[in-house]
Amino acid sequence: VRLQYFFRLLCRETLAALLSMVVHKSGWLQRFGGCLSGLCEYDGPEPGHAKLQRMHEERERELASARKASEEKKAEEARCAEEWEQEMAQLEESRSNMSQADLERDCLSRFESARLLLPSEPDDDDDDEVAQLPSLFLIPVDEEGTDVGLDSQLDSPTTAWSPQDSLDHWLVDQFCQYTGEQPQDGSLALRQRWQSVGGLPSHAVTPFLESLSHALSRSAEQADAEATQVEGVTKEPEEISLDEQWDKLLAKFAVEEEKSAGPDGTVEDNGVICFSSAETDATVASLRERATNHRAIATCVTGLLPCLVDDPATSRLLAALAMLEVGAFDGIKVKVGPQPCEAGTPMRAFSSADACWALCSEKHQLIVDNLLPSMLTKGQWSWKELRRTGLGWWLAGSSGTALADTVVARLAQSATSQLRGASSQPGLARTDSSLERSMKALADEMVFWCVLSGANLPRLRALVKTGILQTEPALATLLEHPRSSDAQFLRKNAFRLLSLHRFHLAASLFILSGSHDEAAQVVASRLQDIQLLLILTRHCPDAATPLLHNCLRELSFTAGRDAWLQFLLLWHAGDREAALQSAAQAASACTLADEEMNGYMFDGALRLSFRAEGLQEVSQKIACLHFGSR
Repeated sequence: VRLQYFFRLLCRETLAALLSMVVHKSGWLQRFGGCLSGLCEYDGPEPGHAKLQRMHEERERELASARKASEEKKAEEARCAEEWEQEMAQLEESRSNMSQADLERDCLSRFESARLLLPSEPDDDDDDEVAQLPSLFLIPVDEEGTDVGLDSQLDSPTTAWSPQDSLDHWLVDQFCQYTGEQPQDGSLALRQRWQSVGGLPSHAVTPFLESLSHALSRSAEQADAEATQVEGVTKEPEEISLDEQWDKLLAKFAVEEEKSAGPDGTVEDNGVICFSSAETDATVASLRERATNHRAIATCVTGLLPCLVDDPATSRLLAALAMLEVGAFDGIKVKVGPQPCEAGTPMRAFSSADACWALCSEKHQLIVDNLLPSMLTKGQWSWKELRRTGLGWWLAGSSGTALADTVVARLAQSATSQLRGASSQPGLARTDSSLERSMKALADEMVFWCVLSGANLPRLRALVKTGILQTEPALATLLEHPRSSDAQFLRKNAFRLLSLHRFHLAASLFILSGSHDEAAQVVASRLQDIQLLLILTRHCPDAATPLLHNCLRELSFTAGRDAWLQFLLLWHAGDREAALQSAAQAASACTLADEEMNGYMFDGALRLSFRAEGLQEVSQKIACLHFGSR
């Protein structure tokens, strides 16, 4: 091929050169020579040396272009630095003879909020309007209009107030109700504080859900309006003054100092400085996502309300899960007044009162079908997110286990899909220890959920043949071992896995060997997940009884002050009479809330409830459901 290529090339060049020298003045002969040259062109595959030569030339051009761009960037940075120094010198010269008041006014005039910071004359009417605002819609701010923390509030009790967005207003109105009267120390008199949805009276649950739906709808509209406003400002820049251009130039230079990837802004021909829309696009996307999520939750709540008439237990469960869903995206934490009131607390964790009320619900299927899995997981079933909803507390303790079996089967399918997707990614390098540990964890959890869903050794071996465990050959070898049907062989390997901290796989082998008690101990003591313990022992609750009693003894001080938690642990431990007795004692004792205790248990998955109002009603409902089903 090379000889043929060189021969044709030599003929073409020689013939073209001869015809060009002899008849360079004869146009028709020159065209005839071009035709002959075209006939001699090589149309076969490109030889290797020619391809290397072409790639080398392209690389040289790319390097030259990169050098040129680098030189232009350095020249631009030098020009910007020179302009900066000149402008700073001019600014220093112009402000050298100013008085303190003129200097302060000149500095403040360069902010976009100058009309607020530099009012022409005080307006008494505005002060009256601010004084008439409800105190529960306000948060402390300092003299310059910025929020102050709790320590600052305690030091200076006489603080001004600034309104927040609509959802914050609603949260404060529902969970932090103040009298509006200020004592001599400047604090707000706290009238009543609901710690969770489970603490609401039964007659107030439905109005609470309706109010929540309306608040989320208003928040979605507000987020859409803010996003539209940001987009409008970005798409239609207005002419700005020289002072504002100077401020933007300073901001641009600061960004260029922080980021070495190039300038974030450019100067147009009309003199208006325009910046890149990266931050603007992120802000708009965040606002749009917030609006979409709030609107979806509001639609779900509104659609389920007609199905929950005269059903306060399910209504409370719906409200608690809706609040958690909002908090998963927003993470709102509202504090009001010198006495801190965290109005966003119900949005961060499921409470023990919520879990007890959820046990009374007879419509768990309706809730699971409409609110699970969380929108945060994009339709994927994840135990981490389900644990946050307290599902183990209220689903494992229900009269039937069919719904729990369905949820476990979905978790097994999701874990299998996640492992298959991770195994098919070519970028996962086995030399990376962190990636290797991640793949081991995915494989262990996949086997764990498959075993919990009822898979036996033949089904696991069939799963291995699909190639899903190709990244974990040791696990595949273990499942296909000739002695894998021997219970003693599985137990020995399970103890070995415990020493390797592969707790999910160890629990799986204990279950396959028939040792449910030891599997429950692994989940309770090593994984420290009581909810997962309840899901694991849903078909053999006796295995969880001693572990729950141990947990109750370890938490005797906390459970003695949270009657809801004590009732919950006793009920799941199978001690029904003791649970009902503890609820009756709590109702008669009417202990005061000890809010200085740590409000979260079990790795933050459960929030304590210190008010026992409603526990007697819960115990009666659960007793009717349990003993009536027998």
